[in-house]
Amino acid sequence: MRALWKEAAAALALLAAGPALAAGGAHVIDDSEVETPGTCHVESWITRNSGESGLVNSAPACTTKAWPHIELGGFVMHDWTADASTTLIGLSPKFSLRSESTGLGIGVTTNLGFNVDRSRLETGAVIMPLTLDVGKRVRVNLNGGWAWARTSDYSLFVGGQVEFAMTPTLGLMGEVFTHDTGKAGGQTGLRWMSDHGRMNLDVLVGRYADGTTPTAVTIGLSIRR
Repeated sequence: MRALWKEAAAALALLAAGPALAAGGAHVIDDSEVETPGTCHVESWITRNSGESGLVNSAPACTTKAWPHIELGGFVMHDWTADASTTLIGLSPKFSLRSESTGLGIGVTTNLGFNVDRSRLETGAVIMPLTLDVGKRVRVNLNGGWAWARTSDYSLFVGGQVEFAMTPTLGLMGEVFTHDTGKAGGQTGLRWMSDHGRMNLDVLVGRYADGTTPTAVTIGLSIRR
């Protein structure tokens, strides 16, 4: 359970743009870009872990034309194990410090999670995502920062991701990540994009995605308007 909190604190980050190349959503590793100015999205996913645990998450966010480098977002997450369940609500603003179009994108993602059941602040994180533009079909995203969970104090978080555009509407993703405690994890999967990127469907398979559970399957849906 503690490892699940730590992973959730580090993983709740959002979005990007580009045909079949777009991190965020159900991906643990994020990229440096914020949502397109004047656009909002809702990213939702469900993860079923081996055993009797899993989580459901929904995360709306918007970027305004007045503040084109800031993505204002939040989330609602419900997770469960064989013994208990918990609901978190929180804020997850994201900042673009340098555009990916320069060749190296730099951003900052943050989040704070409030435990509804116990009426207390439960998780927080500050992560710096870097995006390397290595071509029209390949992107590399690197993340590093700190996560906090009330059940396990502070921990360092690092990870990397490679995205490959197989077609204009179908992308392949692989990512690995770890905290300075617990097992390293990873995910791989496909993202199908339709309506010019306004809707994404993710199907992912993970190994120790929460730091403790051997296997996990995730299905995610993102809608952008």
